[in-house]
Amino acid sequence: MINFFIGNSTLYFNLLPIAPSSLLTSLDVEILRIINGYGGKFLLLDGFMLSLGLLGEMYFWSLLSIPLLLNKKHRETGIKWLILTAVTGLITLGLKALVARPRPYLVYEWVRVFGVQWGYSSYSFPSGHAMRCWSTALMFGLSIKCKGVKTRFTVSVVLIATAFLISLGRVYLGLHYPSDVIAGSLMGIAIGFFSKSTRKQKET
Repeated sequence: MINFFIGNSTLYFNLLPIAPSSLLTSLDVEILRIINGYGGKFLLLDGFMLSLGLLGEMYFWSLLSIPLLLNKKHRETGIKWLILTAVTGLITLGLKALVARPRPYLVYEWVRVFGVQWGYSSYSFPSGHAMRCWSTALMFGLSIKCKGVKTRFTVSVVLIATAFLISLGRVYLGLHYPSDVIAGSLMGIAIGFFSKSTRKQKET
């Protein structure tokens, strides 16, 4: 038996004879328990995480691209953002149907779920919010042109922090397992890098 101490919580894992897959599942659930356990304790934090969840929705993400589309100077970026949103949405829908992993609040009674009244009837893996936000953060972070290193660094930090908090919020709200979010984030980062490399090829 091995104990891991995280704050006031303790994770217990009996490493033998548990298979690696079972250990990863146990870790996934225990991390969910810790993060989701803060839900309902802090009203302001609950509201903040719910707001981030709405911000990361596909329809809201699409609305954010409208100002760019209306501006001739940034229209190309707006179109690229819409395409990126559509691509991540299609990948998410395909993987959800393929993996068919139930959301955690449908499996564990102890999960505190927030925002389910807005219609999260789809499967859990991967997190579309995480994929969408990280791909967008990478797209803007790698292509944005700012005057000065400090300004570029600040913009990059804001983009990464926003993507991280939205992703973390999916676990906090009880709507995703940590592995859903990690997988969605990694795929989003890969898509963001791919969109940048595609643009470089077109320019050359």
